[in-house]
Amino acid sequence: MFLDTGGLPIAGGALMAMVLYGGVSLFITGPVIAERTIEKSGWATRCDGFIRAEITADEPEALAIPKLGCSAIFGLYGRAGQEYCRVHGATSTTTS
Repeated sequence: MFLDTGGLPIAGGALMAMVLYGGVSLFITGPVIAERTIEKSGWATRCDGFIRAEITADEPEALAIPKLGCSAIFGLYGRAGQEYCRVHGATSTTTS
């Protein structure tokens, strides 16, 4: 069934023209104009710069992890800890 446009305040032809104009603007001319405007303004390069700056500003600083030696770890055990470090060496085996 067809829609009766007799009760609308504008004629059916004018309504169809507005719908056609809106569709062409939405799907054809709008994206073309937007793409050309973005290229002309250099927005893409500025946006990349802003994003990189924001990421580096939000990035937390790396935690400083102290290098622990044998005496720092086993020194809590008194003479037994000192003896262990003497026998097995006082070098640390931590990796960065």
